[in-house]
Amino acid sequence: MVKSLSLRETTGNGVIRMKIKKKKVIVIGDSHVRGLAAELSASLEKSFEVMGTIMPGLGLRHITGLASRETSQLQHDKFVIICGGANNINKNESNIGLRNIRKFALQNKHTNVITISPPHRHDLQDSSCINGEIQVYNRKLHKMLKDMYHVTIIDTNCTREDFTRHGLHMNSRGQRKAIRDYRSCYHKFFGKTDFQHQFK
Repeated sequence: MVKSLSLRETTGNGVIRMKIKKKKVIVIGDSHVRGLAAELSASLEKSFEVMGTIMPGLGLRHITGLASRETSQLQHDKFVIICGGANNINKNESNIGLRNIRKFALQNKHTNVITISPPHRHDLQDSSCINGEIQVYNRKLHKMLKDMYHVTIIDTNCTREDFTRHGLHMNSRGQRKAIRDYRSCYHKFFGKTDFQHQFK
């Protein structure tokens, strides 16, 4: 179980007070993570610090590149949430995206990685080629990362009602469902939920 460290801080009058080192959660991804950092920040206790970066329209090469720079100083009591792959799939570059995410996982064994699988495209027909490729991509993602003890994959098993009207991005209800999945990840590493609210 990972615990936060307390730092000793001496004030000018000689009084020693304890400063709790916050657990960091870094969210980096494509347009599917819009609003997610804010939802997480409102849901987690004050012992967490949440930072988010949105990179709309970009693939996993750019997303994992930024994530590598952001996580270079992170330790085992930190999380990085990676959401990408949808743009790789759209450009017929699924295998490139998979290689990028595996490379990132291999190079960042010093921190806890949560990767979000690309969601079903509700703005397209269920039988569309892209939705078929999303299923293939997600199967390969699980197979490729199954030996990574520090990586957790969250599948976006949401219904049409969990997405906005146009059907591409999750709405607030879908994001709350996703946060319930993150809760199990935090429990796995920290032994408690650290959530202020229980979502329904």
